[in-house]
Amino acid sequence: MAKPIYELILENIEDGKLSRSFSLPREDGGKDLRFADGALDGITVFHTGKTEMNAAAKKLMIRALNTANRDAPVEAEKQFYELSKTCSAISVVDEFQDYIMDNYRRLDAGRVFRTALQMIYYSEHRECVKYGLVILELMADLDDDEKTAVRRLALSDEFTLPALWVMSKWKNGNAEIFGLAKKVTGWGRIHAVARLKPETPEIRRWLLLEGIKNDVMPQYSALTVWKNAGVGDLLQGIMIEEDFHAVSLIISALINEGPVQGISGIDHPEEYLTDYLYAAETVSLEIDDYDTVFDIDCWASNGEHEFPDIAERCADILSTELCEDSVREAARTGCGLKLAEALGIDVADDFYEFFCSDYENQFHKCGFLTSDPRYYNRVLDVFREKLPLNMMSAEPGTTPFGQESTANYFIELESILFDIGDHPGTGEDLVTAGLRAPGVMTRNAVLNALLSWTKSLGQPIGEISDSLMKELKLLFAKEPDDETKEKIQSLIEGVIPGDDGEEDEENE
Repeated sequence: MAKPIYELILENIEDGKLSRSFSLPREDGGKDLRFADGALDGITVFHTGKTEMNAAAKKLMIRALNTANRDAPVEAEKQFYELSKTCSAISVVDEFQDYIMDNYRRLDAGRVFRTALQMIYYSEHRECVKYGLVILELMADLDDDEKTAVRRLALSDEFTLPALWVMSKWKNGNAEIFGLAKKVTGWGRIHAVARLKPETPEIRRWLLLEGIKNDVMPQYSALTVWKNAGVGDLLQGIMIEEDFHAVSLIISALINEGPVQGISGIDHPEEYLTDYLYAAETVSLEIDDYDTVFDIDCWASNGEHEFPDIAERCADILSTELCEDSVREAARTGCGLKLAEALGIDVADDFYEFFCSDYENQFHKCGFLTSDPRYYNRVLDVFREKLPLNMMSAEPGTTPFGQESTANYFIELESILFDIGDHPGTGEDLVTAGLRAPGVMTRNAVLNALLSWTKSLGQPIGEISDSLMKELKLLFAKEPDDETKEKIQSLIEGVIPGDDGEEDEENE
């Protein structure tokens, strides 16, 4: 029998924080792609927004609340679980809470509260725990034990957001949110930063130095931190180096706004960027600072809003010997590679040695080296040395990378398969390992590489490699995924991408 989620969290709290290795157990039997704790709700909040319950879901909601109203919390929890299969708590929170408030005369607060506690303390299902927290937000102030339970659940990125809603109603809510923000590192920190009011100098300084640092993307918090940490005002004064380096990271995240609004949410950003570049002349720049200067240069030169004075000042900074020395030094620890490539600084020798010594953390950067003919085969040899190719074969399945215990091997293999696709006829042993992989994503990465080979050489796989043709035929007989099977069939039949259209045009 599975343990309640609350008990699992209690077992994994170390020094007031959740263990970095902890994640909630899967509830889908391990069949689907795994999302990090809190990721689905984070996507809902920032990208898809709230949804409305359909008639069937409303019926499930009313049934669950009516059962809670009969003071049957265990049975009510089961019904909330059925509701969760249709609607996540975060996606329908407004409609759910509105119904409770509209029916407060009929629903007994104490009985509904007991159902909420049942789900918080004893449920094995994450959505039930969240529904419990959503109910608590509507209740009067909690006792100390109940507040402690909320704080503990909030340590998990999966529950931080609904726990924050509860905490914000407490008398010292902002202080509670500040304390929590310092203890979470993933989606939980993003949500906490978004709700943290900059009431004290301590909070504003923490936001400056730590606010965008999370395990997801700094962009999600950059604009909030810019405003609440008073970065614009700092740029107009004299900054110490620690503050300057922090501002560099914030500006970089704002410029690379990606999933959310960043620099486009600031009025007259060119004025602040000019202030930043003047400040850069007064401090000793680090690689992150040079990266930010490069980002500013790209922003100021992109044609949409050209600021030649800013671009020229950036170019002056990036052309210095100090910048080149910083880039070379950074490459020795796997940093600054994008900047090195952009500035034409050859750091392959510097990075290759570190790539080999820290392969487990650097493998995904292999493309930086494989684009250099001097290093392509050497990098393939590193993967051959690090991956247990002879032990990676398994029956083909429909999960992305196979079993979690061996998934990392195939994630590593896939990273080099993209590069092998640009080098026809190379790395056959790595390609073969990919064709024998249990994960459908890995097999598709191999097939895409082979399709690239046939297109590049204008030859079918049968003419390129007899052994790979045999592997494809063996895989075709066992492949469980229909779309993947179609790719295999195309390769076996010798279809070359683009050939049909070209032939048709010639025949006409």
